[in-house]
Amino acid sequence: MPFPHLAAARRRVVRRLEQAGAVSPETAMPLAGLRGLERGRLRHLVTMGVIHEAAPERYWLDEIRYAEYANHLRRMAILAVIAVFVALFFVVELAGRP
Repeated sequence: MPFPHLAAARRRVVRRLEQAGAVSPETAMPLAGLRGLERGRLRHLVTMGVIHEAAPERYWLDEIRYAEYANHLRRMAILAVIAVFVALFFVVELAGRP
């Protein structure tokens, strides 16, 4: 994730569910007191199928989907770093030519 504050908000939401053991529809819990960014991350994770709303305002974490989602984010970050290095290589190459 390119913005550290969004990644931190995502981790806080996920950690709350993990610590409460809300990892199935039967153990779903309310997430009261979320800050603005955390509410936004919650909505995003629900859209992505990582967190599910078992009942109105009661959420649970799909641990398998979260692992897949986190791996996807890592792969995208690695690709972004590679793209930056490739771009820098070409900039340096072109700058060195007369």
